Amino acid sequence: MDMRDAEGNIINPGIVSKKAFGYTRVSTEEQVEGLSLESQKSQIADYCRNNNIEIVGWYEELGVSAKTVVDRPKLMEMLYDCIQHKGEIDLIVVYDYTRLSRDMESLYADILRPLRPLGIDTLSVTEPDDENHTFRTLKVMFGEQENKGKAKRVRDNMHFAIRQGWWVSTAPLGYKLAYDDTEQRFQGKISRRRAMLIPDSANDISANIAYLFNRFVEGATIAQLVDEAKKLNIKTKRGNYLDAKTLNTLLRNPVYAGLCIGDGKRIKSLEKGEVVELRGKSIISREVFDMTQAILNTGKREAYKVSPDELYPLKGSLVCHTCGKHMTGSAPTNGSKKSSPRYHCKTKGCKSISVGQAHDIFVQYLERITPKEGTLKLYKKLIEKTLIKSVSDAQRMLADVEKRKKSIEAEYNKIFFAFVHDEIDAGTKDRLIADNRERYNEVLVDEQKHRKALEQNQQSVEYIFNFMANPAKLWRDASVEERHIIQKIIFPDGFYIDVKAKKGGTDKLSPLYSVISNKKEHNGSNSSNMVCPIRFERTTFSSAS
Repeated sequence: MDMRDAEGNIINPGIVSKKAFGYTRVSTEEQVEGLSLESQKSQIADYCRNNNIEIVGWYEELGVSAKTVVDRPKLMEMLYDCIQHKGEIDLIVVYDYTRLSRDMESLYADILRPLRPLGIDTLSVTEPDDENHTFRTLKVMFGEQENKGKAKRVRDNMHFAIRQGWWVSTAPLGYKLAYDDTEQRFQGKISRRRAMLIPDSANDISANIAYLFNRFVEGATIAQLVDEAKKLNIKTKRGNYLDAKTLNTLLRNPVYAGLCIGDGKRIKSLEKGEVVELRGKSIISREVFDMTQAILNTGKREAYKVSPDELYPLKGSLVCHTCGKHMTGSAPTNGSKKSSPRYHCKTKGCKSISVGQAHDIFVQYLERITPKEGTLKLYKKLIEKTLIKSVSDAQRMLADVEKRKKSIEAEYNKIFFAFVHDEIDAGTKDRLIADNRERYNEVLVDEQKHRKALEQNQQSVEYIFNFMANPAKLWRDASVEERHIIQKIIFPDGFYIDVKAKKGGTDKLSPLYSVISNKKEHNGSNSSNMVCPIRFERTTFSSAS
């Protein structure tokens, strides 16, 4: 009966056959480049068949690097089997020596040294036979240098990307990654899909983080914010609620202001103190972040001169219920010299209210007047119907512009025809063409204006719809300037606040909400959350919980 190896090939019984383990490995990058496990195995099998070597076991490693041994389970399994079958195995056969290792220290310490007392040698089927193993040493050294070169290119590419404002890691809490497919060239290579950070609106996580920053600047302590974060159900990516240490770290992170700052430790891509403005959209403003750092670093809120617009965004919109005058803002200090930002009016006898309480009352009122989904759908149809005429007008004007363009182009051709046939001289031709070009440029300006109007009209529906659907969220996420605009739109005559009762309301709501408040839900009932243009009564107020 014929003797056969693991591949089923006949072995010449007159020749002593060596027994071997076959080892193949491919990294993810090498697999993409075509160095497959099947290709390696095929060439190893052919070599062994022609050189009377019997492969008694195969070990295939997929998608791993050759830098270390412990991260390669199949290699670890093979070395263990070598010990278990001491005296039975003569060789470990590989496609080339870089399949075993790309690190000299790991090769000798973790692979060759354990194999030596077992009498097991290594063999590459694609490289010269070298009894002194000089080539093996050189090959692994070159592989090690190649790995170091790749690592350096990766680091350099990351440094380049960070300095360009891209994000090269997982998204921090409150953000998600958005990708840009624009080609980026670095060291002669093209890379795509650079990542940038944008606020994550899922479960209002980005809005809630912005709220924590604003509350801290307004006067809340870390301990108070821990409680508020729990009420808002803000959790880390591991599913834990924020504790004081985690919250402190979050408040110190410049990424929330859209910045990456070199610290000499964690962010090694930048020099210490180097500032890069990140692409995408930040969760808080630079001013809020600067105020937060000043408070954290000194422990004194007086250490940073807070902008009144930043600290008192309702200033100019908040009206005292008692005297009817607009309220202002200030931060008086108590007996322990701790400041307490408050809204107050200058009328003697009127009470003041803390910034935090006033903002809570305001946001709750915005939530109260937010229409329900059915009402919003009706209102969206109303807006679309109202804009039909504007869209039609813009389209009609664009059609007229197109006619004017064609008329001028035809006239342009007539001028040249007349000049070629000696009907006009060169001077007349140049003057007519100049006049023609001036009229054409005016038409292009009109075309751009009408196209922009058409685009704005089409965008207006979604913009107004989103504004109506999320006034509280929009106000809380907005910059100071944007907050002022929102306040003026919704409360043209101001937002009245009863300091004593801790309630707020208005006797004149924006026409946007006045119209929508008269609409009905699909079930025919009036929306209980709607607030019509009403007389100023306490029953219409929202109170802070």
